[in-house]
Amino acid sequence: MFLSESAIRKIGFRRVGNSVLIDSSAVFFHPENISLGSQVRIDGHVMMTARASIEIGEHVHVSWGCLIYGDSPIVLEDFCGLGPRVSILGSTDDYVGGALTNPTVDNDLRNEKFGPVRLGRHVVVGSGSIISPNVTIGTGASVGALSHVCTSLPEFTVSSGNPAKPILPRDKEWLLKNEAEMLKRDAERRE
Repeated sequence: MFLSESAIRKIGFRRVGNSVLIDSSAVFFHPENISLGSQVRIDGHVMMTARASIEIGEHVHVSWGCLIYGDSPIVLEDFCGLGPRVSILGSTDDYVGGALTNPTVDNDLRNEKFGPVRLGRHVVVGSGSIISPNVTIGTGASVGALSHVCTSLPEFTVSSGNPAKPILPRDKEWLLKNEAEMLKRDAERRE
């Protein structure tokens, strides 16, 4: 069940656009650091932790069970889509070196990595994928299911794997044509 507009306002987001849908099971920590554009849909069992800022553009869908963990700034630009159980991390422990891991140990014994994450316009991320800190996914890029994005990805490509690497181009012309049509329809609805 989606929350009412008044229930959404009570959460205390920094900004909320029009026509926002949020499932009642979604959980938000530090909502004062989260901005939501218009035409945003956040499905069930999503968790957002915004110790730093989380900026979500317009026409963005965050599917079931996603985690957006913002110890560093995270941006999802317009028309982004996250499949079920996608994780976007603004910080992560070092699982390779000799540092200790997890928040129960003293910080000087850890080697936590922090960094911003940006998903450009029209980025779509497939189910179960993980996006690590210090990553930019370029406009129009698509990420296949169960991928680990640990380095930035170029615009208008299809990437997949662990680590995710570009494997195909994505149709830029068709995508931008459809965006123009959607924006035209939005303008007509507002008239």
